[in-house]
Amino acid sequence: MRQNKKINQTTFIVCIAIIAVIIVGLIVAMFFESGDGRSDYDYKKDDIVYYNDEEYLPKGNLYTLLIAGTDNTGKVEEKEYNNAGQCDFIALIIMDRSSKTYKILEINRDTMTNIPVLGLQGDKTDTVYAQIALSHSYGDGLKVSCKNVKNAVSDYLYGIDIDDYMIFNIDAIGLINDAVGGVEVTLDEDFTEYDKTMKKGAKLRLTGSQAIIYTRQRREVGDNTNASRMSRQENYIKEFLPIAKAAMNENQQIAVEIFDSLQEYMVTSMNKSQFGGLVNKMYSYENEGFITIEGESVKGEEFIEFYPDEKDLKAKVIDLFYKKA
Repeated sequence: MRQNKKINQTTFIVCIAIIAVIIVGLIVAMFFESGDGRSDYDYKKDDIVYYNDEEYLPKGNLYTLLIAGTDNTGKVEEKEYNNAGQCDFIALIIMDRSSKTYKILEINRDTMTNIPVLGLQGDKTDTVYAQIALSHSYGDGLKVSCKNVKNAVSDYLYGIDIDDYMIFNIDAIGLINDAVGGVEVTLDEDFTEYDKTMKKGAKLRLTGSQAIIYTRQRREVGDNTNASRMSRQENYIKEFLPIAKAAMNENQQIAVEIFDSLQEYMVTSMNKSQFGGLVNKMYSYENEGFITIEGESVKGEEFIEFYPDEKDLKAKVIDLFYKKA
């Protein structure tokens, strides 16, 4: 079984998760007006799948957006093949224009699955059973890597279609936080190990660097647990969304400005106009929450490996992407 090469500090994972979820808060609703995604008329009888002895067809009117964050720092740049950085956070946004809702499927970066191995020309030369996070490392660090992540996630989810992707380096969180003027939070824990002004009980409008500390750090903070850190992530997102909306009301060009500031830190299949449309139509669909795949995390030869429960995976794929024929 193939193992990771050397992984960067695990605290980067939380930072990446926040980057991705913040972006989700900004881009929940454009494509249902533009005709992107799939309609009920795109499918034929040949698309039928069987689940628990019943026939299912793919749902129409869906749009899917892959969001991921890598462990690369700084600006995106072409990388050496097979060493292009790993995904520390992966999520799939599933938007349903029929019900005017969206869901967010979180994919554990340690998920063990078959991922494509690419040659120097970007063509698939083999597959390897490894953490899905490694799918980004096979490629150039740019579009070839991103498309490989897209293909790996699609294969993991039994071949479902993925329309677009946005994949970021970790520095994006500070830019996004500052673009809306900072997020105000009350500190329930002490962060003075990292910033002397971040004392327990203080009410602060976080700077970009403080936002990274608040959402990323675990050691020497509270009970040092990941559960507490996840709670802070959720609180940050809750406080971020109304601030982002207010900032947009004051500055109709903020979507374009954010996109411009992020371009050097992300690779995406979308253009500026599409991103602006997404932001301008935010909050028009109901968020039905996060979905995760059940499974078991075990210590491998060197790193943690997540083995999904195949029954739960299949059931959730059917529920998210199919309907009874």
